[in-house]
Amino acid sequence: MDQRARADRKEQREISRADTKERSEINRLDGKEQRDINRLDGKEQRDIDRIDKKQAMQSASRDKDKDRQNELDKLSLIGIQKLEQLAKYNKEMSKERETSGQRDRNDFKEQIERDRIDSKERQDRDRAETKERQDRDRAETKERQDRDRAESKERVGQSRDEAKQRTAVANTYDGPQYTQSYVKKLVDETRGGVKTYQILEKKKNVQGWIEVKIRAEVASFELPPEASRVRIAVFPFKIFNAQGDKEKLQRLLNQEINNYFVQTRKFAILDRSYLEEVAKEKSKILDGSAPAIEMAKIGNEISADFIIVGSVEDFKTEKTVTKVLTDESTKITRESAILNLNYRVLDVTTKQISNSDTIKLKISAKGGASEAMSEIAPRVARNLGEEVLFSIYPVLVEKIDGPDLYLGQGGKQFKNGDVYEIFEKGDKIYDSYTKEAIGNIESPRGKVQITNVSSNLSKARSTEKGLDLSANFTPGKYLLRPIKVDAKAAEEAVFKETKEKIDTQRKERKKKLDDEM
Repeated sequence: MDQRARADRKEQREISRADTKERSEINRLDGKEQRDINRLDGKEQRDIDRIDKKQAMQSASRDKDKDRQNELDKLSLIGIQKLEQLAKYNKEMSKERETSGQRDRNDFKEQIERDRIDSKERQDRDRAETKERQDRDRAETKERQDRDRAESKERVGQSRDEAKQRTAVANTYDGPQYTQSYVKKLVDETRGGVKTYQILEKKKNVQGWIEVKIRAEVASFELPPEASRVRIAVFPFKIFNAQGDKEKLQRLLNQEINNYFVQTRKFAILDRSYLEEVAKEKSKILDGSAPAIEMAKIGNEISADFIIVGSVEDFKTEKTVTKVLTDESTKITRESAILNLNYRVLDVTTKQISNSDTIKLKISAKGGASEAMSEIAPRVARNLGEEVLFSIYPVLVEKIDGPDLYLGQGGKQFKNGDVYEIFEKGDKIYDSYTKEAIGNIESPRGKVQITNVSSNLSKARSTEKGLDLSANFTPGKYLLRPIKVDAKAAEEAVFKETKEKIDTQRKERKKKLDDEM
């Protein structure tokens, strides 16, 4: 029994030891497991932290890459836009080159159509002008007939008045009582004005007239030397179709043409615009307000050898707006004035047309029609004046002194820097039918440039090196002619110059665009 109790106690102790050992082992294993768990938890936390940090760095890198990509996309988009602009520009240039030829062809067709329309309009205007001229001639004829009848009636009345005055003077003479027509007749007979007189004999004839014999000192009027020149009168031009103040255009043209011919000092220019003012001044002589010696001025009017008449068929201003292809907002505006004028130089004696031409001008002008009139009138006067002057009095070389050529013309005819053609005058040329001299052989010798201008003469020099004109020179051997300018060629030159400017601007824009890219 004791042995079993000991065995039980022993077994119990062993069980206790085993349980203690087991618990110790379990505690040891639990501690180790806990340590392992803690170690694993720390490692896992470190791994998690490392992974989180790596993910954060990757996210930041991705954001940076994204920003960089966005920047690259933006730059790429700008480059694509630049390339598209360049492609568009090249396409426009190609299209412009393709359409340039078509535009030139269209312009040529339009020019032909305009010429056809202008020809038709000109024919219509000529017919209308002819009809108007016929109506005007009929009206003038009727007016002249009425005026002749009125003058005839007036002469009859004056004759009656003179008869009455002669009767009154014969019966009771109480001082001079003369009519204006009688005074004019007296001036014409004496060819001047009576300055002083002395009565030598006085008697009354059988008809009752008083006959007087006198010795008189007559003051005659001597015409100035300029009156011996070719006499020209410029009549106011007729204005048919003009934009703006027609009377102003007429005044400017008349004044500028008169100015041109006066300053040439080759003609005697007679006024036809202020006849009423001149008549009023002469009436003071006839009514006795002026001394008797002034009577010498009466009856000495001179008439014109030639008269210049003409008409303005059209005058207008226009604006042309051109867009630049590469920049829709850029526009080029040009203002110009266009004038179409006809003129004739008529021989008063024979009514023959000595010279006739049409002047067409197109000039750049700003400020509207009024300003354009002031700018275009001197140009018209110079063109017309040169044509008439060079047809009657070609400018001759009067003297050569070294390189200087002295010309027998000055004034406003020349300007420093003007260039003219010089010709050597040869034998005369005669018309085979009329046997009239129609000109001279003119051999071109080169060009000269005006270097100095005075009121009576000018100096010029040859523009060509080595040209010697002094050999066997005689005054009048050489003459000058204006250089004829082709209006169409001049317009094409202006167009070409403008086009070159636009092309230069385009190249500059293209270069700037390339630099920006």
